[in-house]
Amino acid sequence: MEHDEDRAREKTAELTALAANAITNHWRAVGLKSTDAEVNSAAEAIVDAFVRVTPPEKEPVTIGLIVMSMGGRQGGRSRKPGNLMLNMRALVTTVSKAALSAKAVAAAPWTAPLAALVIWDSVSAGMSVDLSERDATVM
Repeated sequence: MEHDEDRAREKTAELTALAANAITNHWRAVGLKSTDAEVNSAAEAIVDAFVRVTPPEKEPVTIGLIVMSMGGRQGGRSRKPGNLMLNMRALVTTVSKAALSAKAVAAAPWTAPLAALVIWDSVSAGMSVDLSERDATVM
């Protein structure tokens, strides 16, 4: 996985701004006068010395399709590859159909296009999950 360096820079800038605000308030309270450059320099030095920002991992891009009527009335349907993992029954059924199709292709190679159709139908059906009206409304 890649790390999100932009988010790390944003967090470092946010922490530097917080430190600069605290330094400004403290120096005013004790009666010191300072320029913005001095405050920013001190804030950057504090953040560099005491803070280690680890960038988060980038979120993986997923593609999915959810079809429903306005407001989720009458439920809906979610179609994405992640639904195969959600529905273990569909996953087991798809794997067993693929195994049987592969066995048939090994016995008779001319059945390969038919086996591909059976496998595609199983995978396609497994990626689709019906949503209840409540689930569709929440989404």
